[in-house]
Amino acid sequence: MSESECADEDVAVVAQASSGSEDSRAATVDKFGIPAVIKHAPLNAFTPIWQFIHQLAVPQPNLLKANQPFTHICVLCAQKKRQSDTTATSWQACLMRQGSASNAKLHMLRQHEDHPFSVEEANRRKTQKLAKVESHDKRSASERQVPSKPKKQRTLEQAIAVSKDELRILATRWLLSSSLPHASTQNAELLYMLRRLSNQPDLVLPARETFYEFAEADFQRFINLTSEYLQEEFANARHIPFVALLHDLWTNASNVNVVGVTAIFIGSQWRLVSLSLLASPNQAGHAAGIVAAIVKEKIQKRYNIDIESYARFTVSDTTGSARNVSDHFDSTDQVDCLMHLLSLCLLYALGLKENTRQGGAITVTPGGKFSEGFHVIQLLRDLATFFTSPLRQGKLKQLKELYNLPRINTSIDAKTRVGYATTLLRRSVYNYYAFMKYFETAASTEQATWQKLSDEDWNLIVEMESITNQLAQFSLGEVQRSGVSSSYALLFRKLLGMTLEMKSFPCLVLERPDVLSSEFTQRRVSRDVSLFSANGKRCLARLKDQWLLRFPLHDDNEIKAMLLDSRIKSKASAIVDDADVLARVERKLIQDHETIFNMIVNSTPANEAPDVANRVGFSGSGLFRLEPDASTAISSLLDVEVPSFGDSSSHGEHAQAALRAWEKWKSLSVTWPCESNGGKYNLLKLYSSVDVLRWFRDHGEQGYPAIAVLARIYLAKPMSTASQERFFSLAGYVINDLRTSLDDNRAELLCLMKANWQEYKTLLNRQQ
Repeated sequence: MSESECADEDVAVVAQASSGSEDSRAATVDKFGIPAVIKHAPLNAFTPIWQFIHQLAVPQPNLLKANQPFTHICVLCAQKKRQSDTTATSWQACLMRQGSASNAKLHMLRQHEDHPFSVEEANRRKTQKLAKVESHDKRSASERQVPSKPKKQRTLEQAIAVSKDELRILATRWLLSSSLPHASTQNAELLYMLRRLSNQPDLVLPARETFYEFAEADFQRFINLTSEYLQEEFANARHIPFVALLHDLWTNASNVNVVGVTAIFIGSQWRLVSLSLLASPNQAGHAAGIVAAIVKEKIQKRYNIDIESYARFTVSDTTGSARNVSDHFDSTDQVDCLMHLLSLCLLYALGLKENTRQGGAITVTPGGKFSEGFHVIQLLRDLATFFTSPLRQGKLKQLKELYNLPRINTSIDAKTRVGYATTLLRRSVYNYYAFMKYFETAASTEQATWQKLSDEDWNLIVEMESITNQLAQFSLGEVQRSGVSSSYALLFRKLLGMTLEMKSFPCLVLERPDVLSSEFTQRRVSRDVSLFSANGKRCLARLKDQWLLRFPLHDDNEIKAMLLDSRIKSKASAIVDDADVLARVERKLIQDHETIFNMIVNSTPANEAPDVANRVGFSGSGLFRLEPDASTAISSLLDVEVPSFGDSSSHGEHAQAALRAWEKWKSLSVTWPCESNGGKYNLLKLYSSVDVLRWFRDHGEQGYPAIAVLARIYLAKPMSTASQERFFSLAGYVINDLRTSLDDNRAELLCLMKANWQEYKTLLNRQQ
């Protein structure tokens, strides 16, 4: 091992033959707590580091490595030891070997990070590495812009020219983007491959400290770019709060509370942006005021922005005290995620969650206790677990071939997933026939799992599935959409409310499935609610009670979002039952529109007349499964008129920009590239296939700039906290078998860089 590698690895072990004597205990010590007989002094007066790490006049023996005696001592460590350890030999723990000033500085950075010298050195190194990273990015950008010259002859072998700094930067970014620990690079085959590719036999990968130095430089660059980007977008939003701030608290494996913050907003390029800003340790508690103060102070210090001025919504699905964080922000509204509320309704309806008092002794869930629901779901889980055996799965596969059955899927989601129960119900009914055939010939020792499920249980399973299926098909928590959905929240709620009031529900049939069917296309038969079992009626009653308890009749922000979405605004009066509420919200929105419109008019040249077309083309992916026998009321609610070419409210009127802008927006009717039926669009198909952000980018912003600013604010409110949950799940990647411990700062760096890597690359490309 070299001298540089011994800097902080060896613990000083010095011969202590006379350490027990009274003379040794009474020995005179200098101001650092080092015996006067141990002569030491700075190596020179020109290098500052040697003022803190002195060279010994006589090397001290190292009992662990006799051939590597200690040559230096850290006087700062000695002073610190003297305060906590008054024994005469405490100074010996401060002995070390330092072969160069660089390694001595590394000791200062590790052991005395708060010392002025260490702070200055850390900043110097960060600035130096940041300059190298920026230089690399500029050079890479210029190389991409230069067109490659056509080759005149075939190249048999081409070496990859890569400098040491470039290799360090690229290796660091590979580790950051994949959240791999530095230990992943300690692989002989990887090193051999890189040496062969680069044609550099002496190529080496960056050491651990070098990796973190470049990682911190990239992190600082991300902070700088994020700060600039947020400030620029705030200016584009006319300095009006426009960010949805997702905050949450979690506890890591070391029982350290962590505050996580993610900002979601619609950028001026009409892209939904998600930036994780904080993953900061919090020892102060969960109180709303404390959490709000941490969020404000940390973001202000790191990104140099006043997040209170930027945040329009605060979103959290944790405890009530944490949700009250919005009370400590002047301009924000605390909002609940639709998906979170729907999940709670499902859990209570199925009996998986109960309201209790006095330590769980008294059940007070509206609709009454429903232990039967929990019981049958647990039996279904046991049944699914039973078929996880490879031997039993093989027998099921044989049954599939024998009876010409469709693909049998017995897998189940984890209990922590909200939708696992509804999936389990639907999939169990789908597999009922295959299960029945399996147990007809199964050994008696296997029959108990099947026999626990009675006919009454299966009937309840079918009823519970039909009741909750109406909510489950609207669950957007499974996938975080790239588009926006807040404008449709009221429609979803109204549709779900209407389905809960239906007199009959489409129930699955316990029969042999068709070979071409799937679990989503199983045959259903309408069953009147009056024919439901007592437990089935209780499930429905609990669901209705939770719906009334958790969902307000109207939400002003959701109404505003709906009025600002060109796909759905024409149906606002049909979706909002209270005309007075709709009129009040619209008046407030008109006031906001006038304010922004005046700002834009005062800053826009008079000869720039915006124009907007009424025929646009988009692409999108399907999301909803629409029941073919949907009720007439629901079908009517979802129908949107297709504009005719002679409509006076289309292209001609939208060529003007200023007068009566709001009225023009209200009368705007767009021809969407969607299938229409009888001259009408379906709102759910518009939702799944039309990218409204792209429409604003290509058409809407030009013709309705003030509306566009408001749309950026209200359409960004998320319906799901999936992005925040994914952010917190990164802790499992940061701390793993290869990286078992990490300090808080580096853990936060790795989490944030992994979570924001794609956005970081976008910011880099944007700057270049």
